[in-house]
Amino acid sequence: MRRTRNDWDQWWTALENRVIQLIKSGERDLNRIILLSSFPNHLSLSDEFAQPERSQRIDDYIVDRQILRCHNYSYQAIRQGIRSARIQEIISACDRSTERIIELGAGYACQLFSIWLNGGPREAEYHAYEFSPKARNVAKIIKDTTGFSQLKIHDFDFYNPNLSNLDNKPTVVFTNYSIEGIPMIKPALIEAISQIPGLQKCIHFEPIGWQIKDTTWLASKNVFSALKNKSICKKIDFDTKRAYSNWANTNLYSVLEQMQKKRLIKIVKIIKNFNGRSCDVNGRSCYVPATLIIWQKNRESHT
Repeated sequence: MRRTRNDWDQWWTALENRVIQLIKSGERDLNRIILLSSFPNHLSLSDEFAQPERSQRIDDYIVDRQILRCHNYSYQAIRQGIRSARIQEIISACDRSTERIIELGAGYACQLFSIWLNGGPREAEYHAYEFSPKARNVAKIIKDTTGFSQLKIHDFDFYNPNLSNLDNKPTVVFTNYSIEGIPMIKPALIEAISQIPGLQKCIHFEPIGWQIKDTTWLASKNVFSALKNKSICKKIDFDTKRAYSNWANTNLYSVLEQMQKKRLIKIVKIIKNFNGRSCDVNGRSCYVPATLIIWQKNRESHT
């Protein structure tokens, strides 16, 4: 279900309260604040902010284009596993020269903090571009409390992208379920990213697998396995499109594809239905996994 601006403001306010309570309880460690604010429980927070495990159930999840049934893993374990896989893709896109990592639609910078904590470039700058003042404030509270001075926080609007204030540094950019909330992006957004001085790669984790019609990536020497994966992906595509296409992004892949045809960018990696959790829409099971797309500016471009 689509979250409205008011829904998000309420969510960020609740998160801010959790973070403040954690800090008041004596938490100062960045890793513990990120973990405990993401997965509140009665051991770290008062009953007012605790979330019972039964309200956080996951019946199944998606890894490597497969739907896996959850029996013994907790909600927290699955969430962390899914997050870890994405973080490692971002870290892998960096190299020893990377000096800046940018997230567009960064929320409270949880992913950025986690990248650094999980082995991201130690001395790099981490930039959180976010539209919500409430989310930016939570990021600032965590930054100030933990002394994470490498984090830079910026106001950002996907409809009016301004990335012109950046100097020339080797840079990796990513989005994580943020473009999903923009029904139709403009090529200007991708152009603005491509013009970041020193851009190395841009990574998207967005639920847009259903936008990709090509199935050659499913090729397999094992015919049965290929047919099984195609069947599974067809179901995932159907459910994701049903849940998302009426309100969420419908054109990220087509914009990237058109810009590649114009030789402005080059798509270097796609993993359709990379990973994700199941959710529930009007009482029906629904799969909305992130599809991984990595692109870079085409060196042949004259722009």
